[in-house]
Amino acid sequence: MSINTLLTSSSVVMRTFLPLAPGLYRKPLSSNLPEVDSSLRSSDWVGVPTLTSLTLKLDKERKLELKECVCIVTMEKNIVQTALQGRNGTIKEYINDGDYQVEIAAALTAEYDQYPKEEIQKLISFLKVNDSLLVDENSFLGLFGITNLIVKSYGFNQETHSNRQTFTICCLSDTAYEIKLKEDQVC
Repeated sequence: MSINTLLTSSSVVMRTFLPLAPGLYRKPLSSNLPEVDSSLRSSDWVGVPTLTSLTLKLDKERKLELKECVCIVTMEKNIVQTALQGRNGTIKEYINDGDYQVEIAAALTAEYDQYPKEEIQKLISFLKVNDSLLVDENSFLGLFGITNLIVKSYGFNQETHSNRQTFTICCLSDTAYEIKLKEDQVC
């Protein structure tokens, strides 16, 4: 299933909707929207396309806000499989949990039928950084403990709209680590 199919299908879980021009939309039938069940675990959201907002940061000053994007989070565990002679199947040895794979699909839109050139250039400058991007902890990705992302690949789809550019970003979660060295004591 491609991400374009997900954007138009009813299988997308909508967490938020922020209209750009609230006066153009009808008032909701109910003012009490259901809250997301807080008893849900992060594993309940793995592989579920979710409409959310996302803020990516390079540092305290430089940030990029995606007001509406669809995120899909998946994870593959690291397991070593060993075949033994005379035995059907394999022996599985769990090593650890792998990185989360995060696929982000979004669009940048400009007003007044102008192509969002400046926004696209800002996005590309974020995507070309050879370092991890900070993620807002209050975002959907925070459910999984994802605080940093490494951009693995990205792509832009040609649109028929003159003021809209869709794109996809494929990322891996990144966790900071420290290497501690012990001094050898020679007696």
